[in-house]
Amino acid sequence: MDNEVLKAERLITKYCNTAGRYIETGDIAEYIYYFANNMEGNIDGFSGRVHQPLKAALLLIVHEQFSSELPSDRNDYDQILAGGTALSAMYLMARLENLFRIKSQYLNEDGTLKNGIPMQLRQILKREYKKEYNKDINIGNKWRCSRINQAFNIFLYRNRTLLGKRLKIMDKKLRIADRLDYIRNPAMHGELDDPGVEARFLGLLVAMFYYGLVSPNKKTLTPG
Repeated sequence: MDNEVLKAERLITKYCNTAGRYIETGDIAEYIYYFANNMEGNIDGFSGRVHQPLKAALLLIVHEQFSSELPSDRNDYDQILAGGTALSAMYLMARLENLFRIKSQYLNEDGTLKNGIPMQLRQILKREYKKEYNKDINIGNKWRCSRINQAFNIFLYRNRTLLGKRLKIMDKKLRIADRLDYIRNPAMHGELDDPGVEARFLGLLVAMFYYGLVSPNKKTLTPG
């Protein structure tokens, strides 16, 4: 599935390369529709109760019918299609943060650090947190990663998979970590009126994860 990872990367780089905007030529919708309909529900991180809400979030992007008309001018179904990408964006962002954690070598699902975290990474975290909060802290096993950009960077640390390599390249070009940090809190806390503009970008990132974790036979996960 390496080719699908590269396709999603190209779509982000070409059409979703800036926060708050995208260019829809039909290519993004076609790709996300393909992904939503081919996504299997037996893959760790995409299985169980996650599978159907995730597929629904992706299909809301595909079938978006944005309009500035007032709700009274539209029926219920059309209104869902008109505003559904805002809900998709928030759900996809939450799924991504979870994927960064469960597929990381160094984070548990709740964001706490696993045992044996490399000293270099520990020092990086201490340095970044001291800079951010202007105080000294102790990065111990009970420390919890609570920001999506930090979970993203920890996932990428010493990650030599194709997915890790491509995301590192994208991060250098497009500042993916900063973008996730920029949109996460305003979207989740209600400060961003319509986070739907980021839904395509987030959907393509989720697709990169899915295809990057699945081997060609779509059964075996690559090392995280």
